[in-house]
Amino acid sequence: MVAIINSGKHIRKSFFYNDKKLETGSAKLLMAENYPMELQRMNREQRLQVLLKTAQKRPILRPSLHISLNFAPGEVISDAKISQITNEYMQAIGLAEQPYLVYRHYDASHPHVHIVTHRIAPNGGLVDTYMIGKRKSDPARKELEKKYGLVPAAKHESGLYELAPVNVSKVIYSKSQTKKAIEDRLNYILKTYKFSSLSALNAVLKGYNIGADRGKKGSRMYQKMGLIYHLIGPAGTPVGKPLRSSLLNVEATLKDLHKHFVAKKDFSPQHLSRIKNAVDLALKTQPPPSLSALSAQLNKQNIKIVLLKNQARQIYGISYVDNKTRCALNGSDLGPAYSAGAIQQRCAADNGQLSLLSDGLKIISAHNQVIEDNKAPIPPKNPGLQTAEDLPISSSSDYSDGEKGLLEILISPEEVYEFLPYQLRRKKKKKKK
Repeated sequence: MVAIINSGKHIRKSFFYNDKKLETGSAKLLMAENYPMELQRMNREQRLQVLLKTAQKRPILRPSLHISLNFAPGEVISDAKISQITNEYMQAIGLAEQPYLVYRHYDASHPHVHIVTHRIAPNGGLVDTYMIGKRKSDPARKELEKKYGLVPAAKHESGLYELAPVNVSKVIYSKSQTKKAIEDRLNYILKTYKFSSLSALNAVLKGYNIGADRGKKGSRMYQKMGLIYHLIGPAGTPVGKPLRSSLLNVEATLKDLHKHFVAKKDFSPQHLSRIKNAVDLALKTQPPPSLSALSAQLNKQNIKIVLLKNQARQIYGISYVDNKTRCALNGSDLGPAYSAGAIQQRCAADNGQLSLLSDGLKIISAHNQVIEDNKAPIPPKNPGLQTAEDLPISSSSDYSDGEKGLLEILISPEEVYEFLPYQLRRKKKKKKK
């Protein structure tokens, strides 16, 4: 059994996340503990008001508690048994006296329940939740695993509780399904991933067939710090009707996301080194791998690269998503050697291609020679003419095909530009008005 405990600012958000699933048949309300009435006699508003009124006895910043108990796939657990396990678990972690609702969900391959409650005791005191996972939840979980013969948390498959990418073909026709699909994925990503910018977040969202867009630079939406979310189809283009971030029941507006952005110094050095080492090791092969081969090699280590392209399909940026450490960074966050331009130069696939990069126009020639600012390439050295002594001395009549000898080079006029210091330059007199 795996227990996950999350605290939050809004009790309503946790409540409606679970209660709305009752309408679609993807959840069942099993219990309403420490409520003044029986479950069957209460409606939605009454169930919510009990939680809100008891929480008002002591206003705090993060009153909400949202707990999920997850069991291994294949475990057959009846509603009665899962209710008994939940009650014993809440008793063990010191929340048995709290009003709480228990929902059993059917939207995943493994049986699990969600518990909605808060941290305010009935007498107005504060329930002790300091390090509740390590101090209380883990011992309680292990005891229940032994008592009921449950699969231990250590034996559960990694990635079992990750949300699957949105099945675009099933949800683009319904706005409510699109909204729910985006909310579920955003809620999971914002709680589990660290990302450095909106482009890094988009790299994570792309794995779930979702994109976030600020609009064109200079547009009204861009100037007003607006943000929309949309589904991404198989061709990589937006499909269906986009949703404004303010309409979602998730704190995912651009203002909210700025609170989640993590500076480079706040990432763990081990996490940064893991991505760097994986890239360096993949690029050490001879000949260097192509971009697609590099991506395939990094995928084996659960690291995904996402290339950022403009409308002309030219690469201007790169993001790295490490699904093992839950980190998403831009190439510039890792260093110059891991930027889009550097990766293209280190890879073999882009030889002879023109790419518009963030640091200017660069043409990567067939010899991996980089030509910046439209300057002429330096011609390769002629192995037969290594020194000035080896150059042929010929008269002007001997020139052919534009070749020049040493004599012509010596007698040709040279343009000389005299440098005048700024302090000695004559200043322009200002005209009097």
